[in-house]
Amino acid sequence: MKTLSYYKGKKEEIETGKLLYFGQIWDGEGDGKEILRQRNIAIEESIIKFRIIERNKDILETIIKITGIY
Repeated sequence: MKTLSYYKGKKEEIETGKLLYFGQIWDGEGDGKEILRQRNIAIEESIIKFRIIERNKDILETIIKITGIY
């Protein structure tokens, strides 16, 4: 499974342990602040769990670490 290409202009694999920007996994649907609070997001047919490494005023720039893919 790959990150969204419209953010930061490149696709990367979504893997456990990887650091990503929240904007690389969030497609803009739903409440981004709530998704960050819950620390999980549905992508395709998977649930991606993450933890916040560094918050940013622009939530798309918040750095997260993938902790599980289910």
